[in-house]
Amino acid sequence: MNVRFGTIAIDPAAGPQTATLVVGQPIICPEAYVCSGFSGVGSIQIDSAPATLNLSMEGSLATLSDGAGHTLTFDPAFNDGTDIKSLYSVGGVGGVTMAIGGSITFTGNEVAGVYNTTNAGGSGYIVNVNY
Repeated sequence: MNVRFGTIAIDPAAGPQTATLVVGQPIICPEAYVCSGFSGVGSIQIDSAPATLNLSMEGSLATLSDGAGHTLTFDPAFNDGTDIKSLYSVGGVGGVTMAIGGSITFTGNEVAGVYNTTNAGGSGYIVNVNY
């Protein structure tokens, strides 16, 4: 799953601001920032027979790092903007693909760089699927 926010140029004078990715929309960029480049939601594939599923995310914050000790926090969300999908119905054999978007809140004091996570060291979230 790759969630991409593209390039975000922050304005320190603007204070805390949030950039958000939602399925079917371009990045929702704070008015005081400039967002450019490729952005897009990620996805996960859940394979199953026809069933009703309860989906939830645990520890739903992921730490993004620039590799030099600077971090950002990514708050993932399912395609409807929530961390819980109760009674989600899978209609056919083969499963379902769930889109994952989310948001990053900036303080305005971040150091420029490329921030990402490989989920090494347990920094991230778990998607639970209950049949």
